[in-house]
Amino acid sequence: MRHLRSIAAAALCLALAGSLALAATTGKLVGTVIDADTREPLPGAVVTVLGTAMGANTDLDGRYIIVNVPVGTYSVQARMMGYEMTTMTNVRVLMDLTTTNNFRLKPGIVTVGGIEIVAERKMVIKDATTTTRVTSAQEIMAMPAASTANIAANTAGAVSSGGAINIRGGRSDEMVVFIDGVSVTNALTGAQGAQVNPAAIQEVMVITGGFNAEYGEAMSGVMNVVTKEGGAEHSAFVKYTTDEVLMSNSRGENRIEASFGGPVPAVNSLNYFLSGELRHTDDFRPAFMPDKYWTHDPDKDYFWADTLYYSQSEWDTIPGTTDVGWVGEWADSIRAGNVEAWEREKARRIEAFTMRGWKEWDKPYLPHGQYQSYRLQGKLSYKVPGANIRISAGGLANRDQRELYTASYKYHLDSYYSYMSKARQGNFTWRHQISNKTFYNIILNHFYTTNMTGVKDTTAEKDRKWWQDYIFLSDADANGDSVYDAYAGQSTNAYDVDNPYGISGIFYTAGLARLWEKTYAKYNAAKFDVTSQVDNYNMVQGGVDFKLHEVYLKSNSLPWDPEPFKDYYLFKPVTGAAYLQDKLEFEGFIVNAGLRFDYLNSKAKKKVDNFNLTDTASFVDAKPKYKLSPRLGISHPITERTVLHVSYGHFFQQPQLQYLYESLQADITRGNSIMGDPDLGVQRTIAYEAGFSHQFADDIAGDVTIFYKDIFDLMGTRFVSDTREVGGTGLSYTTLANAEYGNSKGLELTLQKRPGKDVFSGRLAYTMSLAKGTASDAFEGYSYWFYYMGTDPATGQPYPNPANDNFLEFDQRHTISVSTNFDFDDKFGPALGKIRPLANVSLSLLTNIGSGLPYTRKDSKQRPLGDINGARMPWTWNSDLMLTKGFNLFGVNASLNMEMFNVFNRKNTRNVFAVTGDPMNDGRYITINDFSATPTPDSVAYTWQDLNGNGFVDPGEPLINVPNPYYSKWRDLDGDGEIDQNEKYITFLEAWKDYTTDPYCGGREPSTQSYDGPRRMRLFLTLSF
Repeated sequence: MRHLRSIAAAALCLALAGSLALAATTGKLVGTVIDADTREPLPGAVVTVLGTAMGANTDLDGRYIIVNVPVGTYSVQARMMGYEMTTMTNVRVLMDLTTTNNFRLKPGIVTVGGIEIVAERKMVIKDATTTTRVTSAQEIMAMPAASTANIAANTAGAVSSGGAINIRGGRSDEMVVFIDGVSVTNALTGAQGAQVNPAAIQEVMVITGGFNAEYGEAMSGVMNVVTKEGGAEHSAFVKYTTDEVLMSNSRGENRIEASFGGPVPAVNSLNYFLSGELRHTDDFRPAFMPDKYWTHDPDKDYFWADTLYYSQSEWDTIPGTTDVGWVGEWADSIRAGNVEAWEREKARRIEAFTMRGWKEWDKPYLPHGQYQSYRLQGKLSYKVPGANIRISAGGLANRDQRELYTASYKYHLDSYYSYMSKARQGNFTWRHQISNKTFYNIILNHFYTTNMTGVKDTTAEKDRKWWQDYIFLSDADANGDSVYDAYAGQSTNAYDVDNPYGISGIFYTAGLARLWEKTYAKYNAAKFDVTSQVDNYNMVQGGVDFKLHEVYLKSNSLPWDPEPFKDYYLFKPVTGAAYLQDKLEFEGFIVNAGLRFDYLNSKAKKKVDNFNLTDTASFVDAKPKYKLSPRLGISHPITERTVLHVSYGHFFQQPQLQYLYESLQADITRGNSIMGDPDLGVQRTIAYEAGFSHQFADDIAGDVTIFYKDIFDLMGTRFVSDTREVGGTGLSYTTLANAEYGNSKGLELTLQKRPGKDVFSGRLAYTMSLAKGTASDAFEGYSYWFYYMGTDPATGQPYPNPANDNFLEFDQRHTISVSTNFDFDDKFGPALGKIRPLANVSLSLLTNIGSGLPYTRKDSKQRPLGDINGARMPWTWNSDLMLTKGFNLFGVNASLNMEMFNVFNRKNTRNVFAVTGDPMNDGRYITINDFSATPTPDSVAYTWQDLNGNGFVDPGEPLINVPNPYYSKWRDLDGDGEIDQNEKYITFLEAWKDYTTDPYCGGREPSTQSYDGPRRMRLFLTLSF
């Protein structure tokens, strides 16, 4: 009957509660207090969370419940008249979860200090109805390459490749990231819009399945990051990382991190926490360098080292002088009497293409791979005296900028792409505990993120400091002719011979990279939620969430053309969400039941008929979208150490907003147009899972989970053609649509040994999964079935998109992550006088093993062969290591650390050429007969002047020899003034090999980089108090 009353109360609260998309950052403490001798409950005992104002009295059954406890580690105290006071230390509260601590009080006289017990956290969480991994601040700082992305990538069910993380067969944009309960996802692109310095993190929770109704904006995973708050005492942490002590193997890496926290002087109950990070590296995408193979004749008059490699994109100092300029002449053989003509050609090339010099690149990494970033984060927390009100205000600011070297630009490096991303976020939280069992939150939040892609202004960049923002070429158009002034006359050109091989058509030699793009996405949000522990068994949540978005894009992919491919928009969509969540906790039965409501209004109009080019007035409003998604999770604790759980849920996610607004005003007469649709529907997933967890010993536990997902209405592209017999235009375009489907299933196994009495701890995560679908990303249909396959000659239309499922690009059959840690205390090892060299040493090794990812084999014309993603790349295996030595430095805790990545220096294939399946061989077969047998001379006979002054050159006027623009002395290997067939063949082979073996050759799939990074190492020093 009591249980029925709980359920009835839950139904009533759900009916009265509102809605929310707020991620929780608190947990709950429960337990019982009993007489240690009689085992009888002790009603009226006082249980207090030390250092806070939180606590509760036990009821008639000796039970206590403390809600709204911020994530962290505490000491919890129980006391009662006539009994010894007992304090339980090391009590860890996890977000969204219940921590149980039971007290046994001994009868007797109260003594000062009482009894102290160190809590041993259970490794099996009884109330977890979802698949959850929680990582503490201590665990984060102990892992190699610590970051939130690395935590997610090493979670069971995750597949990581090329920087993207896919959870349980979902696309990479199906995971949402919350920082202190607030989403930092870029709504325009679906990517994570802001980062946080690892030193500022208190805890990270990654949920890969069955997440509650309070979590929205995601179909595959949730990452909830809780940042630190200032404590009752001042604390500081400083960390400096560098690899410059490694001399020739240095990649120019330097990073400084710092955090400070504590009480604000002279203001009671006000605490602060500040954290920051600055980073610079010359090589943010480490790659295996190909073998050098071109040894040039040093007797040539052009200045270079004995091995020619990468362009410096600047002139060299002329030998024997202090002048900087072009060194050498354009040809080894200059015909007598035509020096003036050669000088004219030289001047023309300088004016048109800004001539460059090349020399050997002798570093162990690629040029122009620079990365610079900063992270700032702060939080103020205030406890209102005399009231159960907690106020916090915080914010963050990020900037990441990087150079995007590719093989095509290696001899024209002034013109490659660079990228910059910035973000800022500010939030205010009011948390009021109305009673011991009920509290509410009010959150106001602003989030802004912007991205810029383009070519840097090399003139302005010379005066920029490394911590300042990149300076890009401007989009200014003074005369309004649609040509950006900085790009005028700078069309990308790969047909000049201005490269070290004298080859045209392989490397860009003039002009600027073609894309100029700036975007931003921001929102202002207000949130309210309420949580109430209705009785001992029933906790109910509910609230409201409302966001006002603004998204902007300005893009031009032909900025030097008066008729460019460009796009511009500014829209202000509105989103909202609602959830009702009830958690019922009985002795052997826990239920999480919820219902979520999502709302999207794109606030845009769509054209009635895209084929009607003359009608510019017929538009209709896109319709608002609404969805309800039920969630249910059940946990059944069989024993204190064994738990079963099952979950079922519907999960909805709005499309990336760019898919709604892309190229709505595109000129479809030009072809190849991809248009968005403001009326796109939401994507949806139906997911099932069941799991079994067991704690085998005090410090060893494991779990097994099986999952199954159906994914509907995914973003895709479809070809639309005007085939009307009457009034048809014959035009066509590609539209974004809810057109694709996916399915995934798998088994996850984890085994964990936590730190105990011995020195070893570790964690194993294994996933066996199968992910299939009709498209791996939104544009796969366009790429394969329009661009590669062409049209069906029978219908004149592109071949239809596949109706059958294929393996997805991120379908990895076997994924293994193994973390091993050895921690030695201050008494370990032999003593040398008063020093123990091996004491306070820690060794962490993180190993990742994965079966080969799929790719699509293609023929020499790049047409798919066999099934889409029917071939596999090799298995990969990587190990990263961190070695730490802790010591005391003048009363300050210090550590000296070494990180080593790819310890065994394995070449793990990341991308391949689709013709061969090899990352270094594109399969192109080149023979000498591919080249003309007619020699290319250094000069050609040309009528140079209008000698008779009649206004034009007459056929009979005299001819003179002038420079041949297709001749290069670097291709004329014997220097005889002409390039013969064999020289054409040999130099083309060398140039093509240089291009295809480059670590970032654009011909590989699905991306460019050939292998994961090679072995590299860095050192860092930490100081803390």
